[in-house]
Amino acid sequence: QANAWLAKEMIIRQTAGELISKQELANHLDQASKWKEVDYRLLFFYARLLEDQKDFRKAVDITKLGVSAKPEFILELARLFARVGDNEESLLVANQAEGYFLSRINLPEETEADRLSLANARLLANRPEQAAEVLSEGLRKNLGGELTVKLLSEVHLLRYRKSFKQNDMGKFEMDLTLLESIVDTDAMNPILSTEVAKLLVYQARPTDKLLNAFKKQLELGVASSATLNLIGESYFKKGNLTQAQTHWELAIAKEPENFQALNNLATCLLALSASNANRAIELARKADSYSPNNADILDTWGEALLVANRPIEALNKLGQAIRIDKNRTDTMKKIITAYEALGMKDMAKTQSQVLRALEESNSKTPRERSFFPLDKLP
Repeated sequence: QANAWLAKEMIIRQTAGELISKQELANHLDQASKWKEVDYRLLFFYARLLEDQKDFRKAVDITKLGVSAKPEFILELARLFARVGDNEESLLVANQAEGYFLSRINLPEETEADRLSLANARLLANRPEQAAEVLSEGLRKNLGGELTVKLLSEVHLLRYRKSFKQNDMGKFEMDLTLLESIVDTDAMNPILSTEVAKLLVYQARPTDKLLNAFKKQLELGVASSATLNLIGESYFKKGNLTQAQTHWELAIAKEPENFQALNNLATCLLALSASNANRAIELARKADSYSPNNADILDTWGEALLVANRPIEALNKLGQAIRIDKNRTDTMKKIITAYEALGMKDMAKTQSQVLRALEESNSKTPRERSFFPLDKLP
């Protein structure tokens, strides 16, 4: 009992920002777990601490002890098995959790937490369609609030992304009705405009319903920085550099550390006019500070230095990009230009030979100005 009290006191101090001994806390929690009347919340805190220490077996044992004290926390046991990679046990316990929470819904005392837990159990069991059903039913019965709306939107998004495929012709196919379901659930969810913007970059046509929701979010300023970045990419690919610049400026204003938008804006400014070189250099420098050792950013930085007639500095950045990614033929071409600007014809000739050999050995066509992969966007 004393250990339980001391553990609580240490957790409170830690929450207040004080540095504490995790080993001492673990010792108190270990002793407290042997007390039959211990607060179940301490058991789950201890389990997380053990998990952080990679003591997964004991973390499972302590979590099971917590479940015996508080059965509704069986979902935490399923999540723990999933986090440690034991998918078989996670599925087994998720099914048990589903049965437990299924018995608690459609009763007068039902709570939103019960239905959310049931949906999460079904998600862990890889049954998102059934998770969506129970959440939608809760909303129809006015039994759900913001948390239900948020989780239902996430389930629709999960199902939509799973439907995303590329056919033999190289075109993208997806079930847009699942994305439209997010409009019906939460039309102001920023993820909606992000996904529609991705469709524009993929040159896939959104439905009118999706486009109307997309425009509404833009008008109200709901769209995220990631969305504005994507819109900029779409305009850039269509050759509308002015609109691309506008949206990348907006993306940076909304999220100054968005290194993707910073890099893309630098590229756009260089394409608009050589007089923008100095600003492009500063944008690339800032992008590099948020995402160091990024070959795309280093390439942009080197290009901007080249345009600013600083070929020695350009070679340094372009060389760093090549060391990170040796297959960057577009970067190699800029290196050749830098050597020519310095009057180093022999080096330019040598690099040209390296470029030809690289192009011959590389089955892929030389890359255009690259943007960040869509699957790495937030």
